[in-house]
Amino acid sequence: MKKIIIILGILVLSTTLCFAQTVTLDDFETACEGWTSHQGWSTATWNETDGANGTSKSMDMDDGGWSAGLTKTFGGVVPSDGDYKVTFYYKNGIDADPIENLQVKLNGANTVDLGSSQVTTWTYAETGVAMGLTAGTTITIHIEGNTPATKPVDARFDEFKLEKVTAVPITVTVRPPDGYYVAGTQEITAEASGGSGTYTKADFDVSGDGSIEHTDNTPGDGFSYSWDTTAYADGPASITVTITDSLSATGSSTVNYTIDNTNGREELVLNACFESWDSTYPDNWVYRDIDAYGNVNANPSNVTVSKDTSDPAEGNNCLKINFAASDYTYRYTMFSNAFAGNRTNYIVWFWGKGGGDCRVCYFHSDDGSTWESDWYLVSSGSTETTWNEKMDSAWTPDTPYTYRAIATHKFSAGDDYWDCIRVTASVTTEVNNWDLY
Repeated sequence: MKKIIIILGILVLSTTLCFAQTVTLDDFETACEGWTSHQGWSTATWNETDGANGTSKSMDMDDGGWSAGLTKTFGGVVPSDGDYKVTFYYKNGIDADPIENLQVKLNGANTVDLGSSQVTTWTYAETGVAMGLTAGTTITIHIEGNTPATKPVDARFDEFKLEKVTAVPITVTVRPPDGYYVAGTQEITAEASGGSGTYTKADFDVSGDGSIEHTDNTPGDGFSYSWDTTAYADGPASITVTITDSLSATGSSTVNYTIDNTNGREELVLNACFESWDSTYPDNWVYRDIDAYGNVNANPSNVTVSKDTSDPAEGNNCLKINFAASDYTYRYTMFSNAFAGNRTNYIVWFWGKGGGDCRVCYFHSDDGSTWESDWYLVSSGSTETTWNEKMDSAWTPDTPYTYRAIATHKFSAGDDYWDCIRVTASVTTEVNNWDLY
């Protein structure tokens, strides 16, 4: 029996400590006290017939003109050091017109804007986060709004709670992806997901030595860094990107590149993201519908090429190809612009969606008109509904050709999607790699 009592006692204590991170400030179940006007002719009235979230009572905030404002201070309520927000339920404009520009603030800041529209059902809301509060300190809630002249307005509030906010880890995605070759000034971009606040900055650390080469404090246009690779020696290099949010949560990602300023790097595919179209087909792309040996499809009506704007991986458009029936002759449909051959370290980087046969493939040509497949396939490995970003390792062909191009590859029935098919390679030829002598 003693063991059971001790265990129960531990459970009760643990539960108490767990829930101590949320403090009920005012649920108005017994009274409506301590709320005073700080602007306008505002009054706080106890409503005994209408409560939020299963309760029966709430607070009415009424005002007769010009501006509305109630405030209440809660002494010594912060349970432990940390970052906090206030959560609550509200209605606006039940017994009179809505209060305009209705706001709730925590400690005079950390504002949540509730708008000017009538809200007739209990609606959950929360303020911004007050950072670095100390255990045992006081907090103040301000309710504010406006009304023209002496027009009667009202709003209702219930279940004000102080809630501790725990920082959520941030996931960082850096592009270009790991394994890319870079040269000259390379644009490095970073995206974040997760976290519990708004993203505030991204730090870019070249070589992971702790020195920050660039900080981007403007998240509105995306985090980026124009990296001058010419300041570094050719060969392996890395960049670590750390993104921070307003709650001081951070997340980092390290990507590894190869600097190649000796031979240089060049983007080879024009209109890679299919943003511009000349009626039926994307600009700088050609409809060929041939197999790996140059044979023209005898029944081209089986293939439909179209622009899709509903869910592009990047930008506004993507390429959609539909095969009405399966064609297991390794069909290639859209060819990119031809680009000069005799290069090294080609890299394909693209987005694909639709199935395992959503691929791209290198073709070569001596005259720019007769093309043959290199049988070098790069598969997105995507599912039917989810975009998958694919970047292949650097590839140098065994034999030089005058021209190269990239083609979409598909052989099964159904819809497949491509977006941002990029190809980079060296600007100059490393003769020894081609074994020309």
